[in-house]
Amino acid sequence: MLNQLHELIYIQVRALIQFNAYLNSDKLVMPDIVTVARKRLTKYLIQKGKYPALGINEWLRYLIEPSEQWLSENDIFDPVSPLWEEGGLSREAEWFLEAYGLPEDFQERPVLKVLSYCREEDEQHGYVLFRSLLTNPDLAVINQKTLTETAGKIVDSFIRKQYLSCYEPFDEWYMYKKCPYCGWSLKKYNGQWRCGRSNVCNEMEGYYLSKWSLQSPDEFDFSSEDQVYRLLSGIHRFILVPGLPENRIYQRLSEKYKVELYPNKDEFDIRIFLENGNLDLDVKCFRQPRHLVGYINHLSDLKREPFQTDEAKFVVPNEYGYASYLKQVNTQISKFRIQVVSENQLFRELGEKEKSI
Repeated sequence: MLNQLHELIYIQVRALIQFNAYLNSDKLVMPDIVTVARKRLTKYLIQKGKYPALGINEWLRYLIEPSEQWLSENDIFDPVSPLWEEGGLSREAEWFLEAYGLPEDFQERPVLKVLSYCREEDEQHGYVLFRSLLTNPDLAVINQKTLTETAGKIVDSFIRKQYLSCYEPFDEWYMYKKCPYCGWSLKKYNGQWRCGRSNVCNEMEGYYLSKWSLQSPDEFDFSSEDQVYRLLSGIHRFILVPGLPENRIYQRLSEKYKVELYPNKDEFDIRIFLENGNLDLDVKCFRQPRHLVGYINHLSDLKREPFQTDEAKFVVPNEYGYASYLKQVNTQISKFRIQVVSENQLFRELGEKEKSI
């Protein structure tokens, strides 16, 4: 369950998404959630002795300011970040929604449809192929020929149709550059190349193994005759980018163990088949430890249960999980008897288990 502050932020974020959709549509009626969000914020502001958000303008004015201007001191939302900036959710608001929201709050509809379909039809192979294609950086921006050929690998017609709908026409590709990390499109903003509106790959550049720079990108190598497509922004942000370290961990494990991607139609990210039983991994790519803490706190008891045993682990990729990150997370979730490990720590523990057998 969300506490009152989580719920307040959550409803503001959801209202902003629907308000933006309303502005970009032909609808004449304001979404009900906007009214609810304004009332909730107004009640909160009055309790704090602040000027109420009586109209749309006042409501928006608060949400484009740093949250410290209206939120009480807390450890769940960055005080210097607004909820909305540059025509979309702020990076902090995206992280918050991923930690505390439902998948339908941030995932693109084709992904949700395929997951639901594959669970109903018990279609494991089709789901793994679908997700694997969406996390391949070489397929982030492609021409019509490659898109058609790739979709042709998917036997199931429903999954194939949804895969095709994960792309959008990208006619102005020549104005962009190719991200050296995820393969998606870089756009120049204030003289700097950025990956997506929230510049999601920027922080990966500082990872100690990285040998690339967003500011030295390559051109896309399409011709003027090509019809070019790119992954939808939501799939880029929530599937492609976090899928890259998932795939790396999977490949590292596959060199020594029998492994499976997305077992039971995405119940976990990776399953390792060991001599003394299976180990399921949920790979979490939250940039800030508070978001992972929030995610684990928000899970139901049933969802947390496997991680309180030796049968499942939360794993933070190396580029996200520095030492103080893991210490902060594990301290704050100790009441659940769950330990989050880094990628390298996982491999050390597996090695130690092998020696003890």
